[in-house]
Amino acid sequence: RDDAEDIEVLLQLDDSAEVCADPRQFQRAIENILRNAQRYAKRMVRLTVEKGPGGMVVTVDDDGPGIPEPMREKVLQPFVRLDSDRSRESGGVGLGLAIVSRIVGSHGGSLSVGESSTGGARITTRWPNRQ
Repeated sequence: RDDAEDIEVLLQLDDSAEVCADPRQFQRAIENILRNAQRYAKRMVRLTVEKGPGGMVVTVDDDGPGIPEPMREKVLQPFVRLDSDRSRESGGVGLGLAIVSRIVGSHGGSLSVGESSTGGARITTRWPNRQ
């Protein structure tokens, strides 16, 4: 996206939140979610990290068009894209959220797709603390 520098990124971090995860996989998952949010946002992306029951919850909201309810489970599958005219050159092949889903699942966590209070998409990952 050419105007990505015009997107405001808001951070809401709970310093007491901890996660037990492979650092590279965790980073890749969160980067994939943020990249998608930035791609579709009009002006704002919000990353929230908070302590949840038994682990950490990371939520990314954007103020873009959102993900239609019938597509929310489908976008977690490989090669599913919302925009039929998108190509690798214009923004991906539909693997971002599928990779996130696999990474979160391999850590015993969960991923959900919903609607943000900002009108766009909300992607929520739950990362349990395993001892």
